[in-house]
Amino acid sequence: MKNWQAISHAMGLDIPDEQLARVAPSLDGLEAAFAPLRSGIPASADPASIFNAGNEEAQ
Repeated sequence: MKNWQAISHAMGLDIPDEQLARVAPSLDGLEAAFAPLRSGIPASADPASIFNAGNEEAQ
């Protein structure tokens, strides 16, 4: 189990401890679900560097 509090603080995120404690089980579940998939990604694969979840027209 990862220390999500330490990770959030190291990244400079200002997430209250009680909120982080509430979402930590979901983060652990996602980590467990995706961890086996990492072995199928070749080291030569380029990571996705652009992600826009917003409405492009609003920019």
